[in-house]
Amino acid sequence: MAKQAQHTTGADSATVARNEPSSPNVAPSTGLRAAEFMGLSADGHPLVQPTHGTQTLEVRTTIPLTTEHIGETVLLATVDGFDHPVVTGRVLPPSPPPTTVAPPGPVTVHADGQTVAIEAEQELVLRCGEASLVLRRDGFVELCGVDVVSRAERGNWIKGGSISLN
Repeated sequence: MAKQAQHTTGADSATVARNEPSSPNVAPSTGLRAAEFMGLSADGHPLVQPTHGTQTLEVRTTIPLTTEHIGETVLLATVDGFDHPVVTGRVLPPSPPPTTVAPPGPVTVHADGQTVAIEAEQELVLRCGEASLVLRRDGFVELCGVDVVSRAERGNWIKGGSISLN
């Protein structure tokens, strides 16, 4: 059952209904507000200072907070019947847009949903750590790596005008 409380501000007065958590027929009201994460208490509970507030509160949380999060903005949820708000998340800054580096010279990428083709005017290099694949305009192909493995379910062909082994 809801309890009635008198709230007086200046000459105006209003009656406010407060829902108790034991009331099965009344849905609790919720509110969200921002706060700054100030640190952890001696018991390891989060300490927050609500925006437009001066008092630091010890609150419960639904997410892990560590000292590396000090100074970040967190989101507090208040539910009628709870004495203190609960931290429900961290407010993250907007993600920076992805950076794209425009290659010098003409490079063309074609994609049709099944094939991606990358074309370069003189040379195309794919590199990852100590592995690389170099494709040059004159037809030269160089595949380099610490170990190179070639596997085939069927034939594994090596064709060329001449073949040098070691």
